[in-house]
Amino acid sequence: MCKVINRNGSQLLAVATAIGVVGFLTVVPAAQAEPLLPPQACDSYKFNGDFRARGSNGWTVSFNSTGEYASGPAEVRFDDGGRVQGNVQSGRVVGNTIQFSIKWENNPQNIWDFWGRVSDGGHAEGDEGKGAPGDATWFSETPLACSTPAASQQLPPMEGLR
Repeated sequence: MCKVINRNGSQLLAVATAIGVVGFLTVVPAAQAEPLLPPQACDSYKFNGDFRARGSNGWTVSFNSTGEYASGPAEVRFDDGGRVQGNVQSGRVVGNTIQFSIKWENNPQNIWDFWGRVSDGGHAEGDEGKGAPGDATWFSETPLACSTPAASQQLPPMEGLR
């Protein structure tokens, strides 16, 4: 015959509590880790093929260029259905600034000058013309590519972590 002696109920309670705590700790799921760094910005952009810019007064300019410089055939489409062909005379993206000029075939004296800034995500916006009445603002419908990602930010080490 077996005799169970309960000498101290508090000792039994302490052992049960300790087992419960250990069991709880082993069941807790791991927390999802969040990225420590924000998405990288871009220090420098470039043309990456088809480029389209929409003007505030009813036109869309398009041309195809890759790299830092723009060149080649261009087209403007007007909201009323009209189209004019031209050529990019000059164009360049330096850092986050963009500039290009287009000479139109229907009137060789008609040159549109564009300048602007590129925001994170590669979309550019700026002004067209030389400040005369009727000049337009524009924004790129197609983004530019990042050619130089911003230097990654490093967080200082936290004490106690290895």
